[in-house]
Amino acid sequence: MRITLLVDNQTLVDQYFLAEPAFSAWIESGDTKLMFDTGYSDVFLENARRLRLEISELDTLVLSHGHSDHTWGLPALAEHLRLNRRRPDRVRLIAHPEAFYEKGLDGEVYGVNFNIEDYKDVFDVVLTKTAVSLGGGLMYLGEIPRKNEFEGKLAIGQTRRGQSWEKDYILDDTGLSYLGKDGLVIISGCSHSGIVNIVEHAMTLNETRKVIDVVGGLHLQKPTTEQLEGTMRFFESLDLKQLHASHCTDLASKCRLMQTLPLTEIGSGSVLEYC
Repeated sequence: MRITLLVDNQTLVDQYFLAEPAFSAWIESGDTKLMFDTGYSDVFLENARRLRLEISELDTLVLSHGHSDHTWGLPALAEHLRLNRRRPDRVRLIAHPEAFYEKGLDGEVYGVNFNIEDYKDVFDVVLTKTAVSLGGGLMYLGEIPRKNEFEGKLAIGQTRRGQSWEKDYILDDTGLSYLGKDGLVIISGCSHSGIVNIVEHAMTLNETRKVIDVVGGLHLQKPTTEQLEGTMRFFESLDLKQLHASHCTDLASKCRLMQTLPLTEIGSGSVLEYC
């Protein structure tokens, strides 16, 4: 299985790709070609071009949740597919049912800025809270149970449910897992539901506690001491072989993680491979 980071907050020295405060990954495993999130704009398209990736051939698009930095590139992807896709089938789009809800606060929109109905000619939309096997050992994790007390408890803005606006706990936040011969890899977009909750749910679904890597946003942005130390203790218990924290993981948190964990820097254009 190979993960190519199409979009991240940063690029690396001598890696000439574009960056934006967003997330998108291209994942290939066996015959499965998958895109996880679309970033904030069309930046992913230019990076894919530089990487010589044929993203018009993708099988499935998965959205980690409905925030702008993970979904606003979708219209650009849809147009690219309309112009370049040679396959007769539509791309399967999998997301939580609340991913396309309106999200915002005080007039600022940070949920989707498009109507997904406008892209039904391109995407076969599957909205589900339950886990879905994606092929090649990959799994969409569905809605994440929030079991621990130190993460996934805070609301961010509001979301519209029916005619009313309510506090948004981002229940649509989810992730992916890959089960290979060496163990489990977890891929997270932003971890609003809590990275520990996500990893524990993935271990339960895959019936293994052998986790070799966690990749993506950990939502450690000015975390409380309880959250950061709780995350540290959990990761230390896993005996990780690698840790690739990106996107919504701040510098102070990365420095703390590096003290006892095998954290490796990544950015737009990074490629990770697993057996």
